[in-house]
Amino acid sequence: MCCVGPLTGSRRVSGDDDSGRSKGGIVFTKRWRSILLSGILAALFAVSAIQSRASPGPARRAAAQSLTAESTTQVGIVRSDAWPSDAEVEALVREAVQLAGGLESVIHPGDVVVVKPNLVQDVPPERGWVTDPRVTRAVVRLAQEAGAGTVYIAEGTAVYVSGQQDRYPTRRAFQVVGYDADGDMTDDATGVQLIDLNISGDHTDATDPAYVTSVTIPEGLIRKQYWIPNVILNSDVLISVPVLKNHYNAGLTLALKNMIGIAPNDIYHPPGWLVGKHSLSHEPYDLPRHIVDLSLCRPVDFVVVDGLRGMTDGPIGSQLVSPPMQMIMAGRDPVAVDTIGALTIGYDPASIVYLEMAQNAGLGLADVSRITVRGRPVSEVRRDFPVPYGNPPAQRAESQPPTVEILSPAEGATVWGVITVEATASDNVGVVKLEFYVDDILVETVAGIPSAYNQGSPYRLSLDTATLALGTHTLKVVAYDAMLNQAAHTRTIQVAQPPTPPPTQPPTPPATQPPDHCFELVTNGGFETNEGWNILDTVHDAAYTEEVARSGARAMRLGIEDAARNLFSYSSVEQRVTIPGDASAARLSFWYRALPGDTGKDYGYVLARDAGGGWHILSVIRRASADWASLELDLLPFAGQTLWLRFGVRNDGQGAVMAIYLDDVSLQVCPGGAPAPTPTPTSTTNPTPPSTPTPTRPPDHCPELIRNGGFEIGEGWEMPHTPRPAAYTTVQVHSGRRAARLGIEGAALNVYSFSSVQQFVAIPAGATDAHLSFFVLHSPSSAQGGDSGDYGYVVLQDAHQVWRILSIIRQSSSGWQRVEVDVSPYAGQTVLLRFGVRNDGQGAALAIYLDDVSLQACQR
Repeated sequence: MCCVGPLTGSRRVSGDDDSGRSKGGIVFTKRWRSILLSGILAALFAVSAIQSRASPGPARRAAAQSLTAESTTQVGIVRSDAWPSDAEVEALVREAVQLAGGLESVIHPGDVVVVKPNLVQDVPPERGWVTDPRVTRAVVRLAQEAGAGTVYIAEGTAVYVSGQQDRYPTRRAFQVVGYDADGDMTDDATGVQLIDLNISGDHTDATDPAYVTSVTIPEGLIRKQYWIPNVILNSDVLISVPVLKNHYNAGLTLALKNMIGIAPNDIYHPPGWLVGKHSLSHEPYDLPRHIVDLSLCRPVDFVVVDGLRGMTDGPIGSQLVSPPMQMIMAGRDPVAVDTIGALTIGYDPASIVYLEMAQNAGLGLADVSRITVRGRPVSEVRRDFPVPYGNPPAQRAESQPPTVEILSPAEGATVWGVITVEATASDNVGVVKLEFYVDDILVETVAGIPSAYNQGSPYRLSLDTATLALGTHTLKVVAYDAMLNQAAHTRTIQVAQPPTPPPTQPPTPPATQPPDHCFELVTNGGFETNEGWNILDTVHDAAYTEEVARSGARAMRLGIEDAARNLFSYSSVEQRVTIPGDASAARLSFWYRALPGDTGKDYGYVLARDAGGGWHILSVIRRASADWASLELDLLPFAGQTLWLRFGVRNDGQGAVMAIYLDDVSLQVCPGGAPAPTPTPTSTTNPTPPSTPTPTRPPDHCPELIRNGGFEIGEGWEMPHTPRPAAYTTVQVHSGRRAARLGIEGAALNVYSFSSVQQFVAIPAGATDAHLSFFVLHSPSSAQGGDSGDYGYVVLQDAHQVWRILSIIRQSSSGWQRVEVDVSPYAGQTVLLRFGVRNDGQGAALAIYLDDVSLQACQR
């Protein structure tokens, strides 16, 4: 027999045992056995008379989501300025893979790895039809370096160029392309075994369980069952290594189209032939569905694209782009890689039918606002291939870049503390995301900006310049449209620390009250519940943790623990407190345990934002601490003010990472005459305010509790990610320059979605009159109030995690309407206040503008 035998090789067995092997040579690796034992793939081992099993697709997709826990993905692009040598090809592959997160992110020690190139026919790589062996071999070496136990190169070549009729075009392709000169089905350069995916048994039309398994995919788009080679199903990691080409059926052939090669010729050949896969229909809208189905049978774990050449009349034409692309792309998400790949050849991803199908099937992201391109930008490597091309035809991606301008700070401005970087951007088809950089380090991405509104609206970044070194720094804002055309604007700033006079502390009056009259201001200082603290939305959010705690069961983790996830990021929590004006002592204390970071570059910080909006540095933590350490700070200079206390860690994205565990935060305040308390190491997890002392404030003491109620800056409000998220807007405002848009503008964008903004608010225990007020305006496009299933809402989650409905907004209005709600019953609680719109996706859509939100709590 001219090809490798049973695809499990030496691991083939004839019966069941307790090692996780199944009858017919189907071998489950260690990771698969753990998945089986956990019950995630209980249906996988349901062996029927035809050796059928459920698709591993859902579990694979769930596993991928649990590994990344990200709503975005990265694609690396590298390019050589000249035709690369063999060593340079390997260097390009290494760089692209590293930009995409590295194979270490998907390969565990001992894993079985299958590398799947595209060898559509038996032609040399110079023709651009097939994956260059140099790229495939570089991937093999990287997999071995990442700890793979066994690596295979596997392919199922479609047909011979000569039209020869036998079952072994794959063997011939491995020889002609340059993998296997002597025909022993071993790669000449790496020594790994070559696998023919076309063979399903000892004869054509066989379904020998030693070679193939029937996989059921209930979510299949065109079929619910496929025969898949065991070597593909049994792999721990599947790496797709396609070649960059367009395709006269699919429009594009990259990572996902490459999966057609796992369908064995022995089973899927057309009638009367021994080769080919055309019993899988290549008709319009059929082939895209087969592409998605086969990817559901066994989703791809990593992609490396051979973009060295680039074929413009693919998949088996004669025209190569000139000069060559000289490019390598890589990524963990095959849908994202194919989306970016389409843009690099000037194709609109929306015209590549299988991309939307794949995203809807859960195989990855086709939303460019959630894809970060690292390395060379798309606009730099883009070459426009012919259009229309394919069936359905690929269409041209428009090429007009957006405009972007930094409005503030001014060029050369001298700054200190927290500043607002404000930029405006617009585009002929809509801006989809902005990236904010400081000294060429990405610090924040504003993604998912709807193109139907917010055109040219100011976008803002709050930047704490006190965390930067003194001197000159460069700010850069990059705007992208839906085709990832981009424009950038830069400004320089001078960071200089102003002289800070020492605060004047009034003399402590004689003690006239007992020490126990001091009381606690911090809610949930021990982090035992989810109350009190606002976790800021950043690249690496802070999080409650049970892994490390000084007291109780939980603490707060700030910063980054895993060096593999190192990015420039702030990681912060904050809480609003009001220090009485008659306080005689106000002492903030907390315990922390700091893991080391880059000396001088990564650090922890404690800040206070005063009533005037100014930020004060209370403490900077740079040293690691093997054990818990405590710190006490005097906050009496802030008496009579409402403060935002913020604890955080800044990582610079370079070298080591820093994390700080925070616990037992306390702010003890003593009214006039009471001595300051002695700090104790106990955690304040459920603080209970004391009875209200004799009033010393005038009746009009009604502090504002809402942060940024006019939506004029980018602080205070959280906008949950939904199919149609809320957004800041300048389209309709009640006062100032901005408001918030909730819901959907225009029926063309209508889908089932919630669209909301929310904010944590601490209502003082002594408040006797707490009223929430706000202004709303129905969008002119939804003057009828949307569909019958659409409505606006105002809800509140109380301290017991119970949601309370404050208001339902159904009646449309011709102008701004003021709404007022009494929230006095929630005094003494930290509540989550949410404003939103619900659209049912049917008929008209509803959008509501929100402005001038206020919550004043009066203490009498």
